[in-house]
Amino acid sequence: MTHAMGWGLDIPQVTSMINYHSPSDINSYVHCIGLISRTGQQSSVLTILTEEDFEIAGPLLEVLRHAGQRVPPQLEELARMRKS
Repeated sequence: MTHAMGWGLDIPQVTSMINYHSPSDINSYVHCIGLISRTGQQSSVLTILTEEDFEIAGPLLEVLRHAGQRVPPQLEELARMRKS
């Protein structure tokens, strides 16, 4: 799903998303992944992050913890890079 395509689009059959390019801010990220779970159904999101994405790592870590989701150790390491 592209950034432009995602805004306001509702496709109930979509239950999985792969983000090859993470949004640069957490609000855009949450909006993007929220598009596939609006109907209340269970969904899965895989986001590929690199060291260049360290700015979003800390906020994403907080969102995942708040939602009771599993936090990958690699994300914790990336978030520590943000603090350095």
